[in-house]
Amino acid sequence: MELRENDVKVLRTLRDLGGTASVEEVARKTGLVDAAIARSSLTLSEQGMVKEQTTRTTEVFCTEEGHDYLANGLPERRVAVVVHDAGGKLSVSDAVEQAGLPLDFVSIGTGWIARKGWGKIEKTSSGNILAVSKNPPKDEDEEVLARIGQVSIPIEELPPNLKRAVDRLLKRNILASKERTQRKLEITPQGLNAIPAQASIDEVSSLTSEMILSGDWEKIRLRAYNVSSPVPSLNPGKYHPYLRFLRTVKRKLEGYRGKGSGDSSKRVEDRVRWLGLQVFERRSVQASPPQPRNSPKRPLNDLKGPSDPRQIFRHRSLLPA
Repeated sequence: MELRENDVKVLRTLRDLGGTASVEEVARKTGLVDAAIARSSLTLSEQGMVKEQTTRTTEVFCTEEGHDYLANGLPERRVAVVVHDAGGKLSVSDAVEQAGLPLDFVSIGTGWIARKGWGKIEKTSSGNILAVSKNPPKDEDEEVLARIGQVSIPIEELPPNLKRAVDRLLKRNILASKERTQRKLEITPQGLNAIPAQASIDEVSSLTSEMILSGDWEKIRLRAYNVSSPVPSLNPGKYHPYLRFLRTVKRKLEGYRGKGSGDSSKRVEDRVRWLGLQVFERRSVQASPPQPRNSPKRPLNDLKGPSDPRQIFRHRSLLPA
């Protein structure tokens, strides 16, 4: 099968990039849009010239609050620095105020300081005193923030200790995550052999008015139409609304089959059997309302309704709520 211009571009780009490349790399190298690369990769993969690999990753990035902490430091770090610079001891409220934080951060800042082992809270008659004996070193939470910065990074690339730090920062709403699907293309030996030695002729899929007026249409090459290209499957058919209603009621009644005892079970069996007849038989009823005229779009078994629809719901206790 003759290769199209975009197919040749994709194959040559994969060869030049070492045989394997992501869709983004192929797009930058060829200048093609993602949709064009997707069509070419589908065609080439069906011919065994390219293999497609799909990987899912979870990327983390800083929230608005995270960007603030990235610039000014985590609340526990700011409070610990203030207490250490003040001599190692300071009241909790004063430490939070001097750190430039609202009083709402009293429990947050002191709680994380105690949890990380940076200091402790001493209860005195005058109130709670926060004691920090030394300036704590940089911890894993701060290292993660520094690594992420203004970009996003995959969690899978982080070591186990930093993954735990990511979990903590996600719970604190300092980081956020998003799922990303990465597609990579790998050229096969068959694809390498199929690359033409000469440059491919530019092809177009449709003629434009400019081509016709300028006379360029005589020089261009129209792209061949591939009738075997995959297309989305369509299933336009559907049940008639009344038949769909009967099937729904029948399924509900079948769910109660055998659950009752005596007359109750027999009534359910009668309803199921009666609905089965309604679905497949035409019932001529004297008391039915005027029926629509026959039409090729409407089968005869859809024209008539039940003689007494109330019979279906006489025993409502047998039907689900």
